Amino acid sequence: MYLIMFGMSLMFILGLCGFALDISRVYNRKAELQAIADAAALAAARELNGSLLGVTNAENKAALVVSQLMYRYSTAVIPWSSNALRFSASATAPDAGWIDSTAAKASPAGLMFVRVDTSQLDAEVGRVDTILLRVVPDAPLGGQVTARALAGRVSTNVTPLAVCALSTTPQAPLPHPPPPATAILQELVQYGFRRGFTYDLMNLGSNGALPAHFAVDAGDPLGTRDVAVNVSAVFIAPFTCSGTMLATKIIGGNISVAAPFPIDPLYKHLNTRFGVYMSRPAWL
Repeated sequence: MYLIMFGMSLMFILGLCGFALDISRVYNRKAELQAIADAAALAAARELNGSLLGVTNAENKAALVVSQLMYRYSTAVIPWSSNALRFSASATAPDAGWIDSTAAKASPAGLMFVRVDTSQLDAEVGRVDTILLRVVPDAPLGGQVTARALAGRVSTNVTPLAVCALSTTPQAPLPHPPPPATAILQELVQYGFRRGFTYDLMNLGSNGALPAHFAVDAGDPLGTRDVAVNVSAVFIAPFTCSGTMLATKIIGGNISVAAPFPIDPLYKHLNTRFGVYMSRPAWL
């Protein structure tokens, strides 16, 4: 009688212990995958800026971060795939509003959020086989766990400094008179700029036609009409040299400017590679 009761109790105890241990393995795998998904989403989101390069960098950074993390109790590396990445312009978009990396690269404008879903990785990543629980009749042989993380950029740090190119030509050679007994030397000129030479930022015009200089609105979102105070000398002074402003995107939107640039009260903020102006230069 006692042996029968002990046998029944032992089966129950083993089943309970097996359930506790196997469930703990499931929870641990879930925690591992969630940490990896969080890290990948954050790494990718930092690169998003509404451009093709931003999406490409986001894809690469997510892969790099995941390659440095381990799972299965720190014994294995996740077999990563970009299929786990989805991009969207809104954090609350439905599933249909999230696109894969191929579609994101084709139309990157406005994509500021990334989602990582480990269910899109190899099924083995989320599979957890039961071990001790199998002593119980009809117990499941295993389970599947997944993790999902979402991260995004609501803004991008940019420096509100606009420089008009002197030429529309990306690059062209600039010939120089040949020294004795040598061939003609050529210097690379990019958009009208010669490397190593200083130039007057206050006298750069579109295609080199006429001098033009503007104050960039550093306080309003791109694509909106500027508020007058946001292009005043007092407001833009901290941005003139190396300040940054928050922008939801850096391409595909109109920039608000005011002309002319208030050079008289702001010339001291204009640094050059040689130092800081202590008095108003004669050429301003």
